[in-house]
Amino acid sequence: MSYALLIAAWIMYFFLHSFLATDKVKSKFPGSARNYRLLYSAFSTVALLLLLFYNAWIGGDRLFGRSDFLKYISLFLAGGGVLIINAAFRNYSARAFLGLTEEPDQGLVTSGINAWVRHPLYSGTILITLGFFLFDPRAATLISVACVWIYLLIGIRLEERKLILRYGKAYEKYREEVAAIIPFLL
Repeated sequence: MSYALLIAAWIMYFFLHSFLATDKVKSKFPGSARNYRLLYSAFSTVALLLLLFYNAWIGGDRLFGRSDFLKYISLFLAGGGVLIINAAFRNYSARAFLGLTEEPDQGLVTSGINAWVRHPLYSGTILITLGFFLFDPRAATLISVACVWIYLLIGIRLEERKLILRYGKAYEKYREEVAAIIPFLL
């Protein structure tokens, strides 16, 4: 039952995360885009923390043993993910992402880490979640990681639709030339 609830909670989280990010919902929000983004970021963060606490609360046996080597690998992967996300925020305003400032219209960004992958935040998330699973190899963690990865695949499609509408042929050309999440592969 705990695993089913965990899956249902992830589905609800991702549904709300995507639904609340639509232009239709944003346009109906009273107040500025900045205030909307701040509330959206606060909701996303609190809900994510609740999911992670529930994941930890479920407990359960490890699917395989943990060695010091595996701990270092997991921390290396998660740390690499954090570095990739940090590099992505060099191209974007982290303050605007969180809703602390207005989001500047800077056009299609294809430099920096975006020259290697189109969705560096997703690339970093994959490494962080893989590291999380290797650090805590329980069924609940595997389920959480699988839910995140499935959502990322869906999220890429949703995001790319918006980007094509916004940037048109320029984005389509960029999409042909640059991998989505893993340089030169995917």
